[in-house]
Amino acid sequence: DLTWTAFNWADRNHQGRFIRNASGAWHAREGEPAGLGRHPLKLKMPDGTTREFATGFGIGHRTELTFLLPKGVFKKFMVWAGNDAGIGGESVNTFDVLLDGEVAATTGVQPRLEKPAQLLEVRLGNAATLTLRVQSTGAPTKTHAVWAEPTLSRE
Repeated sequence: DLTWTAFNWADRNHQGRFIRNASGAWHAREGEPAGLGRHPLKLKMPDGTTREFATGFGIGHRTELTFLLPKGVFKKFMVWAGNDAGIGGESVNTFDVLLDGEVAATTGVQPRLEKPAQLLEVRLGNAATLTLRVQSTGAPTKTHAVWAEPTLSRE
């Protein structure tokens, strides 16, 4: 028995229940900013290294992604959140995880690459929706944010 599952855009959020209310761009498993081509998702980690991620979302300026949660199936959500270490040197973002519209976890302001990515962990309780929100300041063309290894856990 698996006790966890990774989000996968192609899975349409577990049996097709997916809501996209994004105002910005998003890309599953890679970033694709205009004129720069596709590139792997990378984050500066707390130990100072840069890590490449195989799963996650590369997104743009002021973007929200909302997912419907099957009640009682998953207990916890985990995700690495931070500015793209490959091209996010000018990004100033705040990453929020919301449950049913209420902030459950936040990174606070992440200025450029001055702060490393943060692992956000949230207990789901009876939440029906989970939203990944990036609030950005600065130019939209300079915003490159990453949600890496988003994972739902049954434990």
